[in-house]
Amino acid sequence: MVNTDFSAEIGGAAGIAPSEVAEELFIGLENNLFDIPVGDTKVYANAIGEAMAKLAQA
Repeated sequence: MVNTDFSAEIGGAAGIAPSEVAEELFIGLENNLFDIPVGDTKVYANAIGEAMAKLAQA
């Protein structure tokens, strides 16, 4: 969830800063990424990627 006026009524105040979302978006676009995880989703995506890489080596 992104901390915006739009999401305030559903708990957005505890969400990710819009500037963080924008920064990750531009980085992803510069690197031609299809998926651009942000916040906790990025942490989970990195963990899954590392686990998959270990499985591929086994």
